[in-house]
Amino acid sequence: MRQLSRPFRLDRSRVSYRWAKLLLTVASALTLRATGDDSAPRFPRTLDSRLVVELVASEPDIVTPFGITVDAQGRVLVVESHTHMRPPDYEGPPSDRIRLLTDSDGDGRPDQVTTWYEGERWLMNITAHPNGWIYAVSRNELFRLRDADGDGRAEQRQSLARLQTEADYPHNGFLSVAVDGQGNLLFGLGQNYGAPYRLEDNGGVVLSSDRGDGGVFRCRPDGTGLVRVAVGFWNPCGIAADPFGRIFAVDNDPGNRPPCRLLEIVAGGDYGYRRHELEPFIAWNGELPGTLPMIASTPEAPTDLLRCGPSQLLPELTGGFLVSSWSEYRVDVFHLSPSDASFRAKSRPLLQGGPEFRPTGLAWGTDGSLYISDWVDRSYPVHGRGRIWRVRLRDDGAQRNPAARPVATNHGEPGPEVSNWEHRVATGPLDQLDVASILAPTTPPRVCAACLRRLDDRRWLPQLVEAVQSADPYIRHAAREGLAHTANRNDLRQLFRDTRASVRLAAILVIRKHHERQFEEIVEEALS
Repeated sequence: MRQLSRPFRLDRSRVSYRWAKLLLTVASALTLRATGDDSAPRFPRTLDSRLVVELVASEPDIVTPFGITVDAQGRVLVVESHTHMRPPDYEGPPSDRIRLLTDSDGDGRPDQVTTWYEGERWLMNITAHPNGWIYAVSRNELFRLRDADGDGRAEQRQSLARLQTEADYPHNGFLSVAVDGQGNLLFGLGQNYGAPYRLEDNGGVVLSSDRGDGGVFRCRPDGTGLVRVAVGFWNPCGIAADPFGRIFAVDNDPGNRPPCRLLEIVAGGDYGYRRHELEPFIAWNGELPGTLPMIASTPEAPTDLLRCGPSQLLPELTGGFLVSSWSEYRVDVFHLSPSDASFRAKSRPLLQGGPEFRPTGLAWGTDGSLYISDWVDRSYPVHGRGRIWRVRLRDDGAQRNPAARPVATNHGEPGPEVSNWEHRVATGPLDQLDVASILAPTTPPRVCAACLRRLDDRRWLPQLVEAVQSADPYIRHAAREGLAHTANRNDLRQLFRDTRASVRLAAILVIRKHHERQFEEIVEEALS
């Protein structure tokens, strides 16, 4: 029988919840601008009292911004989208634009917004190059822009690489672009809705795929020398390179296999995703032979990746990476530590907003401050809203609030000696390397992997065969890349019949990747 009455009892959990809810409401109200206008944007909160968050631009001056960069003059350039899923009744400009934010009064804060370039469809991202060009990707093209006459508008445009495909979803073609330590370009291609594509650079190099496997590519600043660095991505929305030539990316959306991921990108790497493959043949964290795992999971919908240098924002961020999360309204800092031949990472939030903080792009100012582009609304179609935020140090030099959660430091990152050694092994002439000593057991695994990946002499076959049996997936991958350069078809057939399962597996993975016709010939034998 239902109880009609009962003695009053204080439910402390409910009281605590109500007080917490009240405090959160008050805190949210305090983040409104000083005008007291309830329609004013709510500022994202920094978790470090040494930092200040400023709003430097908003609608109607800037709307639906995506990629953002800062040039050598300290000017902020932002992609402003007007064509991404454009509604029929949308009243904005007919094409996408790049908006220029400048400091007109010399107070160190951008306050003037003008149009630097316009005329593109599905423009996604930009980056400033030391050579003075601004490099950009739209869904189907990599190109560069320059304001040669200094009038504040770009009048030079050069196409560098073109994607030919029937797919037309706005944000799973070219998504990201960055500059590596040698001045080359890195750019990311999404899974292209699984449609075949043909990619051609300015030097006549043509790369293609019909598997919907995404990709990270590299080319020279003039659009020649195109190479496919790695495959197996859904949407690599952010790419960054460190001073030692290592490449990292965030992959946005795992389909039905969460979470999203932070990746170290190595030459020849396969990160597991295929738009057209059946479920058992998709790997998201190195589950299948031949695929590589993530460094760490990220918050949902990561949109950009930015490496922290020693002069940027806070010294304890040095060597870490900032990741913006569109779906979880935040910016996190990820700190790396070595894990065999790759890394692992731990993260902490650096900036937290509410449902109207949708960070899409990250860029460092010339003064070390952080600029963030903000889509604002959860709507994918363009909607006429947008903001640009700046995070900087307080002018009064305030110390961190002891009650604030501290930001982790990068104490586990490889030291400069190991990193420089790895870089020399990865890029220097092989004939000048003491390969035998590099492959010794005492060598740091990252340096060993960099060497294995480049071997091209059959005399090193025994060392490569030993390495494909490693427990470390990055060492196994590096050894397979070395086998692809050194072993001939007869070597691979012999390895395929080895008594050790790990050696047989390595041989068939190399044959599948590099000798497609031979792979077809041995499938039946492999299955038996």
